[in-house]
Amino acid sequence: MLAVTCSVLVLAGCTTTGYQKPNMAVPATFAASGQAQSVDNSANRWWLAFRDDRLNTLIARGLSQNLDIAQSLERINQANAGMIAAGATMVPAVSLSAGARHGTEGVSPAITTASVGSSASWTLDLFGQYGQSRQLAQANLDAAYFSVDIARLTFLSELSNAYIDLRYYQESLALARASLATRRETVALTETLFSSGAGSQLDVLQAQSALDAASMQVPGLELGFIRSLNRLATLTAQNSGALETDLQKGAPQPWPRLRINAGIPADLVRQRPDIQAAERQLAAASAEAGIAQAQLYPSLSLTGNIQLVQMAGGAIGSWGFGPALNLPFLDGGRARANHQVALSKVNQAYNSWQMAVRRAIEETENGLAAVRRDSRSIETAQKVVSIAEQTLGLARESYQAGQGQILDVLNAERALFDARASMASATQQYARNYVVLNVAVGGGVAAIAAK
Repeated sequence: MLAVTCSVLVLAGCTTTGYQKPNMAVPATFAASGQAQSVDNSANRWWLAFRDDRLNTLIARGLSQNLDIAQSLERINQANAGMIAAGATMVPAVSLSAGARHGTEGVSPAITTASVGSSASWTLDLFGQYGQSRQLAQANLDAAYFSVDIARLTFLSELSNAYIDLRYYQESLALARASLATRRETVALTETLFSSGAGSQLDVLQAQSALDAASMQVPGLELGFIRSLNRLATLTAQNSGALETDLQKGAPQPWPRLRINAGIPADLVRQRPDIQAAERQLAAASAEAGIAQAQLYPSLSLTGNIQLVQMAGGAIGSWGFGPALNLPFLDGGRARANHQVALSKVNQAYNSWQMAVRRAIEETENGLAAVRRDSRSIETAQKVVSIAEQTLGLARESYQAGQGQILDVLNAERALFDARASMASATQQYARNYVVLNVAVGGGVAAIAAK
């Protein structure tokens, strides 16, 4: 672990060459892709691949209204103030004072005393403490900017998925209601055949039971729609009632029209804001260790003052100037303990950076595998729907002709509904995994920041 510390510290006892960005070996390609071509996905506005104007409008509004993003922007203001404060420590501090007093001072008559004074102090940066403080402030400022990118990317993921889910529940509700209409027709058919003596009451009861069972699915789907709607309203700072009026008009389930080139694992280190933020946090920890290292050594301050006092009998002036040496040797080991704490934080920050890189590769691999799997699932689901439609047609014709059983019709209706529901679910999952993959590669961060 000490070797890790030595590779990143500035003035921390192991190196004096300055902070070096960390590096680690990553695969040349993604296992689920096999492509070895580098690409910059940070400028890719991947959500446009859905070709959905409502989604684009929601994203544009949410980017300007989202409180998580606003909170991250405030951290930039805080970090900017830290930069100013760090710069102020590198110049002499000067203060002025003035005062006046009127009183007897134990004698008579009363006298008036006026005083004016100034003082200045400057601690020499012999061991780089102030330089490290400025590097610390700069690293914190950089990390604050990357935190905004992280918030924006998280927002894109949450809003896109909420919209995908809402359209899925709309599609599922439409399928459920269409299935109910079909089952009502089946109930009417069994009643007609029973009245004419060609059917049985058992057929009527079975058809009615199937209708009631299908009706039970609607409330859950409606609740899913409402929850997705409320999530969109929260993310875009809108009233859910007004938003529902627009979205109730309906639209097809989102379907990305473009394929994504995930690039290579090395691209993630350059494009993922969480990895970049982790690297800046490592730089900040290294600067803090440099400050703690400098505090192990003596510090030299230059101080001076001028004082002028005006009294009834005349003016009295005084001045002083000289160096002051601070020796941190007799502090009970506090400075060394603080240094060891700082070294430990460097190791922790380095481990966090490594974990961010590994997590990014894992998420991208999973996203690539999922998108590829989803393509096959949708193709299969389309075939199942086609077969189920043909099966239901044949079952109804056979039952009406008196050659089949009502259970054949009911089973065929249920199979068709299940097939269409599976198709809707596969479409939803494909869209969600498309979002997951684009977020995993840091897609769109630069495009949003440039707006």
